[in-house]
Amino acid sequence: MAGDAGQPSSGQLMAAIATIAVIGTLYALVGGIASVIWTEVVQMVVLLGAVVCALIQLRHSIPLDLGGLYDVLSAARTGSDRLGAGHAKLTVLSLSLSPGAEFTLFTALSGWLLLNLAAYGTDQDLAQRMLTCRSAAAGGRSAISAILLGIPIQLLFMALGLLLYVFYARPDIMAPRPYPQPVAEQAFLTFIIREMPAGLRGLMLAGLFAVAFTSLLSALNAMAASAVNDVYRPLARSSDARLELLVSRLAVLLWGAVLGLFACLCVSWRSGDHDSLLGFALGIMSFAYAGLLAVFLTALFTRRGNAASAIGALLTGFAVITLLQPRIWLAVTQHDSVLAAPWRMLIATGLAFLVCAAGRPAPSAARL
Repeated sequence: MAGDAGQPSSGQLMAAIATIAVIGTLYALVGGIASVIWTEVVQMVVLLGAVVCALIQLRHSIPLDLGGLYDVLSAARTGSDRLGAGHAKLTVLSLSLSPGAEFTLFTALSGWLLLNLAAYGTDQDLAQRMLTCRSAAAGGRSAISAILLGIPIQLLFMALGLLLYVFYARPDIMAPRPYPQPVAEQAFLTFIIREMPAGLRGLMLAGLFAVAFTSLLSALNAMAASAVNDVYRPLARSSDARLELLVSRLAVLLWGAVLGLFACLCVSWRSGDHDSLLGFALGIMSFAYAGLLAVFLTALFTRRGNAASAIGALLTGFAVITLLQPRIWLAVTQHDSVLAAPWRMLIATGLAFLVCAAGRPAPSAARL
């Protein structure tokens, strides 16, 4: 059963994950990367349309003019309401040096910067999109365009979050809701289900499902392509096109099952984690990104490293990120404070880089 505030149970979340994983895997079997890219375009249009509809509905529901909204959001909050408090909602930069602070100027210039370097420099998920471009220059322009287009989209979602805060966390402004105040992670979904008209409700739920399918489809294609190119082809003794197609489809099925099971694991893992949902989701990437980025930087900036040290760096990054997870960190140190996800990424990447650079290159290899 769902909780009092409408939060789904672990069983409901796992059922939703299984449904998305099965449908997404079957869809990925039918089309290739071209179908994934065009599907993502349609899904993004649906999602952004849903967000715009939600913004209009929220703005219409809040009985304040723009000046009143600004005054409310810029005023400091010192309470402990569950949708966030203790600072002005319009605060742009945080200079906090707390090791548990996830989103500050310093984490943006360190751990989160490394995470983005890894995403654009080493992740097949993004690289496969750029490889569909006609030239390297076109691929570079597509990457830059994606970043620039992401800025107004992020601002759109931030505006949505601000209005949801006023709608749910300010009963002195809004009429009391006939149901418990939702936790921050459930605010948008609660608004869709309880406040939106039926037609728009369906559109917005379709937009949310689109996000899940977008992430799954691109990941499945990237992982299957890597499995075929990096594992199967070097080991295969023949170049049978039909056999390779069969192997690629089996790889899609395998990785679909792996991703679905890992997502189910994250449901229970997240329940005892100290990160925010966004920090948790981004922090999951660091398990693979820390070692990959270390190997990438070693090859790019040094003449050190070999196959053994590269494997050691991958294992080191994974192990360090695991040991620094809040649950394990608290169990080992018995200390109340934990390291936020960007600091974990910074430490793990640095240690993995040292491991990779410690290897001596082969005499015949100028670089890693």
